[in-house]
Amino acid sequence: MNFLKKNTIKITCLFAASLSIVTASCTSTSNPNNAQVYLKKDINVEESKVIVFPVLYMSKSDFENSNKNFNGNLLDAKFAASWVANVGKENVIPVPRVVLNEIPKSWEVLNILVSQMDNAEKAKDSIKGTVVESFINSITEKYGKYTTFAFSVVFENEDAYKSSNKVYKNMGLFDPKSLSWKWITKDHYEASKFMPVPYAVAVNDVISNSFEALKKENNNKIN
Repeated sequence: MNFLKKNTIKITCLFAASLSIVTASCTSTSNPNNAQVYLKKDINVEESKVIVFPVLYMSKSDFENSNKNFNGNLLDAKFAASWVANVGKENVIPVPRVVLNEIPKSWEVLNILVSQMDNAEKAKDSIKGTVVESFINSITEKYGKYTTFAFSVVFENEDAYKSSNKVYKNMGLFDPKSLSWKWITKDHYEASKFMPVPYAVAVNDVISNSFEALKKENNNKIN
């Protein structure tokens, strides 16, 4: 083997090793093993249709206006499509963002409801007899009493994600009959600073991984 060929091989090997290191450092993190899953197996919702609400932005300030102005159409479509893929189109009822704007106090109620994800065991006591229960009753009267509510919440909007390269996300399935959460998942996506990932891609990745984590705990089902 001549000198030039030997050095060409060395350079190639060094380049391959360097590429592996760069690839590893650029890998964004989000996988089903990192997701936290809260699951109440004693709540049976298998026969229920799923009302899929728009992806909500848990703003630190004005929840209502932040969500009215939140550009979440792509995220909403992905979230609804994930439910369709798992339970069938005939069992999914998407609620467009514009519909919520027409329902009095809807944003106030949703803020209260999804905030209960951090205190799931006490959700029923916190909701019973409040404006939240009235809202739930109005939704079930409109879409049917054999329904469940699917929620997806992000804690960073696109601007915050671009500055931090992180997006934290909760998802949950709420049973209006028992006023309880059937399940809740908590996960996040952390993008590499060297290889930015679009916001919608990051959020969608967490949606997929959260469902996979849930399936592992729930006999391969999401309802």
